[in-house]
Amino acid sequence: MRRVSDTGIVRNYCQNNVGGVFDLNYLSKHNFSDIPNVNLRKIVTRLIDQGILRQVSKGVYLIGESDMSDEDRIIKHYLKDDRGIPTGEYLLYTLGIVEEEPVEKTIKTNLSVGNKKIGNIQVIESHSSFYEIIGARKLITVLEVILMMNQIGTSSLIKITDLFDKDLLSYSDSHLKAYVQDEYPRSAYIKLSDILNSMKIPNKVLEMYVFKTQI
Repeated sequence: MRRVSDTGIVRNYCQNNVGGVFDLNYLSKHNFSDIPNVNLRKIVTRLIDQGILRQVSKGVYLIGESDMSDEDRIIKHYLKDDRGIPTGEYLLYTLGIVEEEPVEKTIKTNLSVGNKKIGNIQVIESHSSFYEIIGARKLITVLEVILMMNQIGTSSLIKITDLFDKDLLSYSDSHLKAYVQDEYPRSAYIKLSDILNSMKIPNKVLEMYVFKTQI
């Protein structure tokens, strides 16, 4: 049986992901590791010439056409399969804590190799497997909101309290144990511990933070 060429492999990927995003550095590492990088770049150039790919940022391309806007396509890609999460003001907007949608949107994701700016979207690479742990996504949402609390008006405090009550109800130290590292400052873990204590939820947040950061 004749082997599919490198160009054919990349073309097939594009045909199977029309409407999606082609992140060159990520795909080079995870999907096309057998294709030399210089060859992959040449293939991408040919696919651009053929109208299959359209560049939107350095190393980032849209595959074919879609009814969605370019921004929505990019956001959908980096958040798909719970592999990413909005952060900062954009997270507060998606949670309904603030009403005004920010122009600049930030996303943490493990679907990126390196950080990149795509239009008004800041993509931040995360090495965490946190998104893959059942129940842990709620905890990361809480930690992200804690980081923004100094920028949130008093009118939103009730919404934040309701969020904490809901998302921390099933808190487990095992969720945090797999994730505590340098991704968040010590102050975030202190606040998390205080909130859990006020809810009378047993936890070893600070003990785990101290242990993990000393390894």
